[in-house]
Amino acid sequence: MSLRPNQKLTHVLAGRTLERIEPAPDGFQLHWADGSLMHIKSSQPPPAFSSEAARSPATVARVRQQDTKLVLEFQAERPPLEIETAEPTASVLLRTAQGALEYAD
Repeated sequence: MSLRPNQKLTHVLAGRTLERIEPAPDGFQLHWADGSLMHIKSSQPPPAFSSEAARSPATVARVRQQDTKLVLEFQAERPPLEIETAEPTASVLLRTAQGALEYAD
């Protein structure tokens, strides 16, 4: 299956740096360096992620998606982060550090 570019989410996330991933009751949360918070609904455990200082920053270059598979591709030499969402839509919510809705799908 070929993943299609998710242009809307790429536009919102490109250049942001992922700091950590934490479990949530119905999925998990991605915490970004700018203080924003992304909630992902998923029946799967959070994907493995390392933010070790020795590694290159996890700065998003682009996002690809097909059905329930969402992939964050990073700048530099980091492996992509593969996420399985609960549904093809209505599974991703991003809020700014101030809590304003920035993206919902």
